[in-house]
Amino acid sequence: MTARRLKKGWKRGFIKLGFSLYLIAGVFCLVGLRSSAISMEYDIGKLQKERESILRERKLLFAQKAGSFSMKSVEDAAISDLGMSLPEREKVIFVRRMRPAGPREASVKADAGSTPSWHSPLRAFKSMRRSDDP
Repeated sequence: MTARRLKKGWKRGFIKLGFSLYLIAGVFCLVGLRSSAISMEYDIGKLQKERESILRERKLLFAQKAGSFSMKSVEDAAISDLGMSLPEREKVIFVRRMRPAGPREASVKADAGSTPSWHSPLRAFKSMRRSDDP
C-alpha cells in the first residue's frame, strides 16, 4: 500500500467512526427524549387527578358554606348558643324606614324674575323699615 492510500483509508475510517458515534448519540438522545416525555405524561396524569380531588373538595366546602349561612342554621345557633328566643307577636315593634341623613339640596341661584326664599324676609324687613322712617 502506498502512503497516499493509507492517508485516504485513515480519513475514511475517522469519518466512519465519527458518523457511527453521531448516530449512536442521536439514538441515545431520542431514547432520552422519549423517556422524559413519558415521565411528563405520568406527572400530568397525577396532577390532573390531584386537581379533580381539589375541585371536588372545593364543591363540598361551598356546599358547607351555603349550609352554614342558611337562615335555619343561623336561627338554631341563635336559639341554642346565644339563648335567644323567637319573638312573640305582642313584643314586636315595627320601625318605619327613614331617609338617611345627608346634606340638603339648596339652590343659591335665583329663578328668572323671582328672588330666592331666603332673601324675601330680609327684603321685607328692609322695606318696612324704610317706609317707617320719615
